[in-house]
Amino acid sequence: MRKVFIGSSNIITSLGWNTSENLESVLSGRGGIKISRDRQLSDSDFPASLIDSAALNDRFAELAPTGPGSYTRFEKLVLLSLQDTLTLSGIQPDDPETVFILCSTKGNVELL
Repeated sequence: MRKVFIGSSNIITSLGWNTSENLESVLSGRGGIKISRDRQLSDSDFPASLIDSAALNDRFAELAPTGPGSYTRFEKLVLLSLQDTLTLSGIQPDDPETVFILCSTKGNVELL
């Protein structure tokens, strides 16, 4: 049996941009549910945990100062998460022993 080493993890939600911020928000009792009025998601208003698009674009601009280019919302979230994960872990992504696992709990990923 091979040993597995988890070097880092990262969570981006409406509560925070990384695992630490999310944990702090949960422990302090802060919620991230707001009413969505986005008609691309639903014909009627509904409660949702949404990541602010302007804040996402601002954070991504720090990562890619040349501009967002043609990155989708989902790609921006993945790249930001990957950057934080690599920074915290010290793992070298070009090491053949390195495996990156991406998990998303969101439905309708194409709308992210």
